Amino acid sequence: MYDLIIIGGGPGGYGAALLGSKKGLSVLLIEENRIGGVCLNRGCIPAKSYISMVKSYGKILSLRKLGIFSGDNLSLNWEKARLQKRKVVDTLVSSVEKSIKKQGGDIVYGSGKLLSPGVVEAGSEVFEGKNVVIATGSIPFIPAKWGDLLTGEGVLDLEKLPEKVVIIGGGIIGVETAFWMNGFGVEVEVVEMMPVLLPQTDIHISKILEREFKKRKIKFHLSSPVEDIKRIEGGFVVITPESKIETEDVIVALGRRPSTGWEGKCIDKDKEGWIEVDEFWRTSMPGHFAIGDVTGKGMLAHTAYFGAEQVVKIITGAEAVPYDPYVVPRVVFTEPEIAWVGRRKVDLEREGINFGRANFQMRWTGRALAEGEISGKVIVYYEKESRKLLGFHVAGSGSGEFIHVCQMALAEGLSVNKFEKVIASHPTFFEAVKEAVSSIDGWNIHGG
Repeated sequence: MYDLIIIGGGPGGYGAALLGSKKGLSVLLIEENRIGGVCLNRGCIPAKSYISMVKSYGKILSLRKLGIFSGDNLSLNWEKARLQKRKVVDTLVSSVEKSIKKQGGDIVYGSGKLLSPGVVEAGSEVFEGKNVVIATGSIPFIPAKWGDLLTGEGVLDLEKLPEKVVIIGGGIIGVETAFWMNGFGVEVEVVEMMPVLLPQTDIHISKILEREFKKRKIKFHLSSPVEDIKRIEGGFVVITPESKIETEDVIVALGRRPSTGWEGKCIDKDKEGWIEVDEFWRTSMPGHFAIGDVTGKGMLAHTAYFGAEQVVKIITGAEAVPYDPYVVPRVVFTEPEIAWVGRRKVDLEREGINFGRANFQMRWTGRALAEGEISGKVIVYYEKESRKLLGFHVAGSGSGEFIHVCQMALAEGLSVNKFEKVIASHPTFFEAVKEAVSSIDGWNIHGG
C-alpha cells in the first residue's frame, strides 16, 4: 500500500513524486513512455532549445551592424540543432528519473489505469494507494476530417524541414513554432480564425507581435477559419473564405484535448472529458486528485508544478494555496518575448470593472537602447476606485523572467501606491514596469 500513486510522469506527475518522496511519503509514479511528459520530451523544452538557437543566431547577425563581426559563412544547421535538442532533453529526463529514485520513489513504466478507488493497474500489476493523483496530460487536437497532419509536437523532430509550412492556429504554440521555423529559413504562413494573433493576450500586445512578424516576413491570415485542407501533389492546399494557400506541409496548433487512457469511471469529468476539480485539485472521489492539463486548468507546466505542490501539502497536512487563474503568469518565447499575468482589457470590460490603463514603451529605458532591444511595451491595468493592480502585459526582452514580480503583486493584491515602493535596478528592462505603474500618478521619470 503506497501513500501516493501518481498516473502520468509529466511536470505535474514527476513534481508530485519528487515532493511526496521528499516529504516522507511512499510514492509510486506510473508513466507510459518517458518521464517528463510532453513538456520535457515533445513540447516546452525542445521548442525553447530551437528558439534559443534562432535568437542567438539573430544576435550574431545584428553584431555586423556594429562592425564587431564580419564573417560571411553563417547558417543554422538543422541536423546539429536536432542533436543538441536531443542532448538537452535526455539530460533533463535522466536527471528527473534519478532524482525520484534517489528520494526513494518507485517508478513503473506502463499504461496506468484507475480500476476503482485507490486501485491502479500498470501492465500486469495492480497497486493500491491511500491517495491517487491523475496527471496524464493532454494530446493535440486535429479535426478528424483533416486526417493525419503534423502538430507542434511532431514538427520538433523532423529529419528535414520543409521549405514552406502553413500553421493553423495563432495561439502560443502556433506563434512560437512560426518564430523558430522562420529562423531556420522556412517560409511560414499562419492562419488564425480570430481577428488577432495570440488572442490569449491583451490586444495591444498582440499588435506588437503582428508588427514584428511582418518584419520577419512571417505571413498571417486573421479572421480566417479553415474550411478545408486538400492534399495535392507535393503538398497541400489550405482553403479559407478569402484564400487558397499551397504549401509543402501543414502544422495544426488548434489546442488540446484531455488524455483519457487512465479510465477512472469513478471520477467526474465534464462533457469534453476534462477531470473536474476544485481550487485544491480535489476530484469528486475523496483522496483522489487531478493536476495539470488533464483538468483543463491553466494547461501550463508551471500550473502542473503548482498543483503538485498543493496536493502534497494537503496529503501531508500542510497549508495549501488555492488555485487562482488570474495570478498564473504566461510567457511566449518569441522576439520580443511576451509575458502577462492578470486581467486583459476584454476581461475587465466583460466584468464591468471601472479600470484605468498605463503604458510605457520599452525603448524609453536605457538598457533597451544599449542592447538594441527597443521593441515592446508595458501595459498595466488597475481599478480606479481601489487603485488595486489588475493586470500586467509586457512585450520586451526579459519579460518572461521579471513577470514574476508582477505576479506576486497581483497575488498579494497590491495597489498602485504599494507597488511604487519597488526600487528597480538601473539599467534593467524591468524599469519599464516600474515606470509604467509610476506613470499612473505622473511620477515616472522617463517617457511621456
